[in-house]
Amino acid sequence: MNPLIRHAQALAVTFAVSTALSVTACKNEIAKPEQQSPAQPRGESAASSSPTQSADEEKRAALASYESIRASLAKDAISATTPDAATLEQSARAVAKVDSARAKGWTSVADAAKALKTMSKNDADAVRKSFGDVSEHLLRLLALDRELASELHVFECPMAQGYKRWVQSGKKISNPYMGTRMPECGSESSF
Repeated sequence: MNPLIRHAQALAVTFAVSTALSVTACKNEIAKPEQQSPAQPRGESAASSSPTQSADEEKRAALASYESIRASLAKDAISATTPDAATLEQSARAVAKVDSARAKGWTSVADAAKALKTMSKNDADAVRKSFGDVSEHLLRLLALDRELASELHVFECPMAQGYKRWVQSGKKISNPYMGTRMPECGSESSF
């Protein structure tokens, strides 16, 4: 056989084998599931998110949801509390999973938020009383976490039914228990 033909055949076989290997490797790479934890978003490395950072973010999200609920009640926007109560429940449960020292307290906040979320929005007094349950559990946690509570203010309303205290971000009283009837009823309290 002609050496040129033999060389051409060898090259063709080599090309066919390398192409087949490349295609197989490519198919295997595509078929591999991504090796990420379910809690870790795509493209985010494990080094960029620590459990402490995650817990702090969830705590801030929980407080933001609580503040939104409080502000809605102060404006008598009772039905607006449902989505924020759902977010508060979710954030509190997430914190409970990573903050073992205070897991029970955060679970209590989540359970109270779940109850608030399911309250009939036609009964403003019951919704406000349920918010008081959330406040009671949250205030217990904040009393133990002074850093988290550092920029918050505690107020108390003597006329509220049930738990009488709440926490808010602003210094000017905005009463969620009395709403627009008596927005400034109460006084500053402590953790």
